[in-house]
Amino acid sequence: MGMQETLLQEVINDLAENFRYGDDNILADILEGVADDALLMSNRHYKAVTEADRDAQLTILASNIKKATKAIYLQRGVEDVKSNSQSGLSNTYESVMETMLNDIIRQNKRLLL
Repeated sequence: MGMQETLLQEVINDLAENFRYGDDNILADILEGVADDALLMSNRHYKAVTEADRDAQLTILASNIKKATKAIYLQRGVEDVKSNSQSGLSNTYESVMETMLNDIIRQNKRLLL
């Protein structure tokens, strides 16, 4: 089993009751996009030539990828909403990809070219 499949199972386990049965393909698509973006943001896509190289780079970024994947999955339907206020309740949504980029930089996971 590759690192991406391992991450998928970990995300499903982390989501627990928030995961809807049958959403495996949706979550896998989100995870694939987030993983690709994380590799690009960290400049690690240059090192991910073979499947083993990609798995090694994904291992380094695993926590960032899992966090962003869960956030995107849970925010489905309100992707373009920045904040919402209704009946005295106020919700503010973060930019998941911007947060992931900032986390990668702060954690020194970005390679300087």
